[in-house]
Amino acid sequence: MSDVPANDVDLISQLYTWLPMWQKLLRLQDWNITVNVKRRYQMSDHDVLGLCRRYTDSKDADIDILSVQDISAHKEGDDADYELTLVHELLHVHFAFMNNDEGHARQQEELIVSTLSRALVNLNRDGLTS
Repeated sequence: MSDVPANDVDLISQLYTWLPMWQKLLRLQDWNITVNVKRRYQMSDHDVLGLCRRYTDSKDADIDILSVQDISAHKEGDDADYELTLVHELLHVHFAFMNNDEGHARQQEELIVSTLSRALVNLNRDGLTS
């Protein structure tokens, strides 16, 4: 697990360091992806560490990541891992062209993305990805 940054400025810096590396590893270089740090009250779903909006027509994606200021109030608390959250949201981009927005399909996508993101981040931290 990576350490929680001291503040949002450090978090943004770290996210923009990870973003091109993970875009390359996940083969998402053809997408224009922006990452924003938002307070809990600014996020459309208040119970998550990250959210991804995908626009297939333009291959744009916006990822919102929960502010360091709100992380202690999150249900996962100290288990929050910003790199894992970023990779999780980036993996959702791969599902943009599938119709997974309803019920069971959405749950399946979430399960797959959660499993893959954890495996990829752990492999990367162990030095096993290239």
